[in-house]
Amino acid sequence: MRLVLCLLLSSYCIHAADLRQGVAVSINGLPQGAFDSHTAEMFPLMSVVKFPLAIVVLHRVENGELALNKEYHLTSNDMDPHTWSPMQKRHPNGGSFALAELLRFCLCESDNNACNYLFGLVGGPESVQHFFTTRYGADFSFHVACTEADMKAVAALSVNRASPSAMLQILEDVYAAANSTPENPILSRSLAEFLLNMMNQCSTGQNRLKAGFSGAPVAFAHKTGSSGIVNGRTLAHNDIGIIRMPGGSYACIVSFISDSSQNESQMNECHSTLGRRVYHVLIASQD
Repeated sequence: MRLVLCLLLSSYCIHAADLRQGVAVSINGLPQGAFDSHTAEMFPLMSVVKFPLAIVVLHRVENGELALNKEYHLTSNDMDPHTWSPMQKRHPNGGSFALAELLRFCLCESDNNACNYLFGLVGGPESVQHFFTTRYGADFSFHVACTEADMKAVAALSVNRASPSAMLQILEDVYAAANSTPENPILSRSLAEFLLNMMNQCSTGQNRLKAGFSGAPVAFAHKTGSSGIVNGRTLAHNDIGIIRMPGGSYACIVSFISDSSQNESQMNECHSTLGRRVYHVLIASQD
C-alpha cells in the first residue's frame, strides 16, 4: 500500500516560487507523512473555518443548548448585501430559518451571513477556539479569532489559520465519530453523520479536489475557502474533505494553497491532481 501511494504521489507535491501548498493526507486512517507538504505550517483558512464552526454548533446541539429544528428570525440587518450570501439574495429582508437550514447555507453554499449568525449563536470566534484548544491542547496549530464580517478587512484575512496536520486531525475525528465508537468522540455518531452528509452537498469548489474523481461512485464531504486576489496574489485557495468509498475505504485530504501568482485554473489543477491520485490509491487499496 505504501509503495503504491509513493508511486502515485511522489511527483505530486509542488515546490514552486509561485505558490505555497500545504498537503496532508491519510488513507484508511493511516497518515501518509512521507508524501505530505508543509504540514506544520499555518495557512489562512478563509471559508474553511465554517467546518470547525459547524462542529461547535453541533456540539451545542448535542448538549441540548441548541436544536436543529429551532427557528431563528434574521432581519434585514443580518443580511449584509456586500458579502457572499446566497441566503441574502433569496431573502434580502430576512426571514425565519431553522438551525439546520442555517448550517446548510453556511456549509453547502458557503454563505457568509449564515456563518456570522452561527458565530453569534455559539459565543463568537473565541468559543470556537476554546472548543478546539480544550480538545487538542494549547499547542494545537489552529487559530480562529475572526468572523466573516471581520474578514472584510484585508488585514484580517490571515487571522483564521491552521496547519494541514491540525485540519487533518479534525477530519479524522469527525470520520471516526460517524463510523466507529472512539473513546472521546468529537460529536455523537448521528450528528457526525449529519455533518458529513451536509458537506456532501457542498456546491463550491467543484473544480478542485472533486474534479480528480468526478463521476466516481463515492461520497465526498468537503469545504472550500478562497480569498480572491489580494495585492496581486491569491492569499488562499483551499479545499479539505473526506472521500468515502462504497466498500468502506476512505481518505481524508487537506489541500491549502497560499501566496499564489497562479491563475484559477492552475490552482484548481493542483487540487484535482491530488484528488485523482488519492482516489487511485483508494481503488488500489480495495483490490
